[in-house]
Amino acid sequence: MPFMEKLRKIFGLETYVCVLTALILFPHLILFSSTLLCNLCNVVIYTWGVPIILYHLIKEKPFLPSHRQCILFYLIAAFFVFSFVSIAVNYHTNLVENLSSWYSGGLQIFVCCFCIASAPKERAKKLFSNIILSTVALTMPIAIASLVLQLLNIRPLEAQTSRFTGLFYNPNSCYICAVSLILGFLYWIIYKKKKKLMIANGLLQASLIGLSESRALFVMMGVILVLTAAVYAFIRYGRQLKKAALSFVAVLLVCLVCFEGVTLFGRYLPQAGSVIKNSISSILSPNNPSEEEPPKITPPNREESNKEASNSFRITLLVSGLKTFSMHPIFGVGPRNIADKVREAVPEEDLNGIDGGGLHNMYVQLLV
Repeated sequence: MPFMEKLRKIFGLETYVCVLTALILFPHLILFSSTLLCNLCNVVIYTWGVPIILYHLIKEKPFLPSHRQCILFYLIAAFFVFSFVSIAVNYHTNLVENLSSWYSGGLQIFVCCFCIASAPKERAKKLFSNIILSTVALTMPIAIASLVLQLLNIRPLEAQTSRFTGLFYNPNSCYICAVSLILGFLYWIIYKKKKKLMIANGLLQASLIGLSESRALFVMMGVILVLTAAVYAFIRYGRQLKKAALSFVAVLLVCLVCFEGVTLFGRYLPQAGSVIKNSISSILSPNNPSEEEPPKITPPNREESNKEASNSFRITLLVSGLKTFSMHPIFGVGPRNIADKVREAVPEEDLNGIDGGGLHNMYVQLLV
């Protein structure tokens, strides 16, 4: 099939999967309503990509028992079949939204994973490298812009209407920062290249994670910092246990200080911005008294802003999710019906926060 070979060289798997990755991140990074644009992007991407993916599957034949990725192929196929059955069983509620969620979200991620896993070693490395670099290229400018907004003390739109401002005002949107940071960490382990770029990206994303005050992301940051220290100590000293242990402790302390430093840096940016603004105003208009420093913007949080109330709310969500799962143990409720079905399962609870944040536990959410 010479035509398909030419297509693969021009719009090959590397390009296709990188564009898919960008499309997954894209709705969380833009300033305006993304529904129509993302639907158009999906149509274009799948119109271009479906022939390439089909050709890849026909050529690779992963469905044969002899193929090295046979088990992965059937696991992915089983996941999609089961998801589709779950949607079909719940066809009378939000059918279009459920299909849209299944089609545009999970499919993209699994296509990325399968293409990397089934590609030859060198192509897989190139593919993974390109995904990381494209993710960093997308997220670094947004992180910089977010910190500039923090410095200028500007909130152009409410967090609920702008995913862009939500990148650091809303903890639920900060997972994009975590994705970029984790991929940068993997790039450092695997390739040991572009260290300065990955360190700069890590500091930027860590500052936004610190600003978000998300407990889940703080736990993730703790894991990343421990892993960073452990990997560095192992790479540097190997089996020299004493030196490796000392190196681990030293690097971990440095990482903790850096994380705390970039978080404080982000929090004090509005004050620094006010000082700069007042200084410039007093120089340009020396006769006018300088304006008072505007109050620091505190990131808007969900209604249960008190941490104790928030912890109690999350436990309620967890229990409610498990109860919903016990009522629909085989086929679930479909990806877009979760809020309504959980409310039906526990009508006595006030679960207003479930629409925006889900069940706050991905494992329970997948069960439901």
